[in-house]
Amino acid sequence: MEPILQGWQCPLCLKIHSPFDKICNCQNKRVIKQFTPPTLEEVKSYFKDNGFKEEIGERAWKGYEAGDWHDSRGQKIKVWKQKMQHVWFKDEHRTVKADFQTRIATNLPSAKKLTLRTE
Repeated sequence: MEPILQGWQCPLCLKIHSPFDKICNCQNKRVIKQFTPPTLEEVKSYFKDNGFKEEIGERAWKGYEAGDWHDSRGQKIKVWKQKMQHVWFKDEHRTVKADFQTRIATNLPSAKKLTLRTE
């Protein structure tokens, strides 16, 4: 009786190959990373670290979680940070808004003084 030869499993594509195969064809291909949804705390922390309101991050997370991490066009979200930046990072969602006086004062040369009436 001949011994039974066992194949080997490729660590990248997880296919079982013949014991006579030396390499797997998948090793020349790019490995696609599996998407794992972020936790609510990760999203809130990401928004806070980038200067946006945590409440908006929570709203975004709840919306995508309810939609099984698909966008409004039904496409599966691949990179959640990129989606948050393009859809949710807007000026009206920032935590600190520059008021009119601050914007005027920073645009003027330091030698000039600005007096504004506040009523």
